[in-house]
Amino acid sequence: MTDSLFQSPTKTLTLIQKKATASVGSFITIKFNEPVTDLHFTLYDVDQSSGQFQDKINVTAKGVLNETITPTRNKVIRTANNRFNAPSEILGVSSSDVTATSAEGNVKITFGAPVTEVTLAYTNTDGTRNGDGQQGIGIHNLSWRFEQPIVSLPVELVSFKAQSTKDGVQLSWKTASEQDNKGFEVEVSADGKNFKKIAFVESKVGTSSLTQNYSFIDMRAVVGINYYRLKQIDFDGAFEFSKVVAVNNTPMAASSVYPTLASQEITVRIASSDEQVTIAVADMAGKQLLIVQNPPERQVVLPVQHLQNGIYFVTVISGAQKEVFRFVKR
Repeated sequence: MTDSLFQSPTKTLTLIQKKATASVGSFITIKFNEPVTDLHFTLYDVDQSSGQFQDKINVTAKGVLNETITPTRNKVIRTANNRFNAPSEILGVSSSDVTATSAEGNVKITFGAPVTEVTLAYTNTDGTRNGDGQQGIGIHNLSWRFEQPIVSLPVELVSFKAQSTKDGVQLSWKTASEQDNKGFEVEVSADGKNFKKIAFVESKVGTSSLTQNYSFIDMRAVVGINYYRLKQIDFDGAFEFSKVVAVNNTPMAASSVYPTLASQEITVRIASSDEQVTIAVADMAGKQLLIVQNPPERQVVLPVQHLQNGIYFVTVISGAQKEVFRFVKR
């Protein structure tokens, strides 16, 4: 049933039925094309001159996530002819149902949350008494307003990378924008199909149009192929998955510098890497004295005889990995 069946402009529908029992009656569902707010209507009793039965009305509703929405009610009119006399019932509403022991007047039903559909089950409280009788209800002044739900824009993930390092698998990702972002679950898989959560990285901003950078190191990554993906989660619980990235985890031996006491030269041994490599020698003040970019060999000999006696530092940068070593010139 749609709202078009209700008479304009008061949106009123009168329902008369016969032979209702406790399980057999009239079931009315009103569905809206979009979620509505401030939905309310009045239920009133339409008494018949004879053969009446005991009205029983159960009100249920669904929200935008298919959850149950419980309405509230209040008495608005009490007259001699149009009221839910005992033992009639209206169920499914809060603030105490209109029960068989009350003599409430017309009842206004109000919903305090967005609603997508409402169902009224109209049956007979007594399954046998006056089972052949005729009785009716009126649904009066059905009113609501449309409200477009706020839809969160998805997080714009522009990159997601995985790299094997001596400490484990280094994951890094970048977002161009975020809205209502709670954070990221990091998931790993051995076969690319069955994933498990290993960490949660909280959003830095929640909502932003600026670039954000994130990282995580899986220090328990197994040797061999590992598959990773991100599960981006909004504050409302909505989520979406990133693409899957694979990395061959081959823990690298650390680079090294020797001897640590040198007079003529030092040797820098670079751990195996396919990344670009930079070697820099600096003094105690941080002044760089020598830089070597992408040496052709994994083992590099550097002359130090021209340096003054003292303490020096060698920095080896390979991709995202950075190592610092100390030696003494004498």
